Amino acid sequence: MVKTEHAQKVEQPFPIGTLIAVLVAMNILVLFALWPLPWVQKFFLIASPFCPQRPAHSIFIGGRQMPIEARMFGMFGGALLALVYFAARRRLDAAAMPRGWRLVVCVALFGVMAFDGIQALLYDMGISHLYTPNLVLRLSTGLASGVGIAMVLVPLANLSLWQQPHTEDHLLKDWKDVVGLALVQALLYVVTLADWSPAFLPLSLFNSIAIVIIMTALMTLLLTLITGRAGSFTKMRAVVGYIAGGFIVVAVFITALAVARLAIFGPGPLG
Repeated sequence: MVKTEHAQKVEQPFPIGTLIAVLVAMNILVLFALWPLPWVQKFFLIASPFCPQRPAHSIFIGGRQMPIEARMFGMFGGALLALVYFAARRRLDAAAMPRGWRLVVCVALFGVMAFDGIQALLYDMGISHLYTPNLVLRLSTGLASGVGIAMVLVPLANLSLWQQPHTEDHLLKDWKDVVGLALVQALLYVVTLADWSPAFLPLSLFNSIAIVIIMTALMTLLLTLITGRAGSFTKMRAVVGYIAGGFIVVAVFITALAVARLAIFGPGPLG
């Protein structure tokens, strides 16, 4: 009985702190939405801390440059789409890190992106390389690594947050999931490269949401570690304040780096 009461005491969030964090997060969202700046420019600012936004490395849709370079779009967008897929399959509580054939798949997903990235670096430096990099490969390998990010992020989050994580559950149940993930990623791949003008704004918004969600998830885990709450949660409501806090830190981080980039380098791509 004492142990149960202690667990419940540890689990209780700080209502005032949680409320303040949620209200601040909501105000940031409202202020961002009301900010009198074209949405496309807002999307470019969100992505600016994460890549140089070079036109030669970016996909153009209807003659308009995407806010983030192709590889980074694949990484963030692929990760978010994988999370949506796992959510639809009700697997977001899985806490088993990739092992066996799943680990091979995960390593391969990161490996293809790393290999293509090295080839692109060698090309940019004028060093001998195996092939000339292109947007198709940048996007496809970015999407692959995005799936790998989701495969690591979900179990890592569950292991870091919950008192009793489902360590026996895997995100990938069998090879059908590999095929399912490949199909949904292929859909994003085709839509992105179709050069269909109406897709520009939805894809730009999707990318911005992906950046914020992935970065907020990482920052939430960091906050639980810093505050000594890792592995102490039993209910999602107790994590809400940390998620809001993670979002606030991410918003400040993106804003600070975007402003610093504008102040130092001015508007436009780097390099």
